[in-house]
Amino acid sequence: MQLKDYINVLKKRWWLALLVAMVAAGVAFGYSLSQPKTYQAIAKLQGDVGKPDNNLWASLKEQINGYPARFDSVEFASAINERGKFDLPIDEIRGKIKVQARPAEYTFVITVDDTDAKRAAAIANTSGQILVDENEQKIAGYNQDQQTYIKLTSPAAVPDKPNGPRTNLNTAAGAALGLVIGLIFIFAVEFFDDTIKSEEELKRLTGLTVLGSVPIWKGTRNDSSYNSTINTDAAANNSRPIKAGSKRD
Repeated sequence: MQLKDYINVLKKRWWLALLVAMVAAGVAFGYSLSQPKTYQAIAKLQGDVGKPDNNLWASLKEQINGYPARFDSVEFASAINERGKFDLPIDEIRGKIKVQARPAEYTFVITVDDTDAKRAAAIANTSGQILVDENEQKIAGYNQDQQTYIKLTSPAAVPDKPNGPRTNLNTAAGAALGLVIGLIFIFAVEFFDDTIKSEEELKRLTGLTVLGSVPIWKGTRNDSSYNSTINTDAAANNSRPIKAGSKRD
């Protein structure tokens, strides 16, 4: 197919791609409305050392890098659940929490998504406070110049607006995906359609010059225009009228 053919396909079947896009957008919109609202709370911990020392800074980085593994453990999830008295299944607690270690900045970020705004903030702050308490127990017997500190510098605030579902974004993504699927579909239909649709296409495929064409009759044999055309042509040829379905002598 040439570029002109692609353009012609789009002109002829654009409505089909648009229809698929609209249906997909509607499905995405409906799905988003059916989902419960979720709230996101973020707590940030900051690390520090007792005195400027490369070994202490390296030890702090290693400590921060190890925190994500703590959040993967059932033991740590149980500690969060018990301290916060959330009374939630352990797997549900773990599923609500996402963490990010930033050792280059000596920070650790805890993000919690929950359908309850207050509980989201409480889970984030409880998780961070457990890490702070564990670190204080760890450094209790060390000299001050050998200590690494972890502090909850930015406690999670109770979010006042839901973070999801993102209805507008989901609807737009659904429409875009539907449009792509629609375009693929109309070109697939065109690919498997082996009929010749124009004189130009026939000439290009065969290399022959088109001398004439027979238009498609859109009426019926009982139409007055149909019978009039037959009678007029017959009179012009000085022969008897030809009826539809009859044979020449």
